[in-house]
Amino acid sequence: MAEFTRDPDGSRTRMLIKPIEGHGETVIKAIRLRPPRYRDILANGDPTQLIVMDGAALPQTDMGTVGKYIAALSLDAAGGDKVDPGLLEQLDYRDALALTDAVADFFSAASRSATPPPTN
Repeated sequence: MAEFTRDPDGSRTRMLIKPIEGHGETVIKAIRLRPPRYRDILANGDPTQLIVMDGAALPQTDMGTVGKYIAALSLDAAGGDKVDPGLLEQLDYRDALALTDAVADFFSAASRSATPPPTN
């Protein structure tokens, strides 16, 4: 995963290669992605879909879904305010790819740590 710090609450923070110019004189130098919540998952679904061909299932990242998650989860790391999704268009491609990796990591980490329900 690309240059993120993992915060105790599960969020991921990235210092941006190219800061984002916000509204007024605001400059966003780092983005913190909070972990997705129940309502985020219901609204956006899983960012990975399985493509089945010739009996093989191949995972495919749905970039439209990933974009929805980035817009929903992005916070200005300095103040904790939600980042206006329109400002994300300024992201450097390396930052955009890193945020994409972070969204995927939320789901893969959850899958790795998932435990089956207890049985009676």
